[in-house]
Amino acid sequence: MKWFIYTLLISGLGLLTYGFIYPTEYFLHIYIHNTNYMISYVYFALIVLIIGSTFYIGKIKNKQN
Repeated sequence: MKWFIYTLLISGLGLLTYGFIYPTEYFLHIYIHNTNYMISYVYFALIVLIIGSTFYIGKIKNKQN
């Protein structure tokens, strides 16, 4: 579980860096009936970092009990 949490945190930081270096690149780009749905790397990286941080904080809380 420790390696999974660290992988989430490191990949989140990497995606966040990539999103700031290349702001016009999109993680997800869907085109449906003349409508574009796009998710930037920055938003995806923030989701990954929030999930990783939640697991990390939960791991720390479990060690204290």
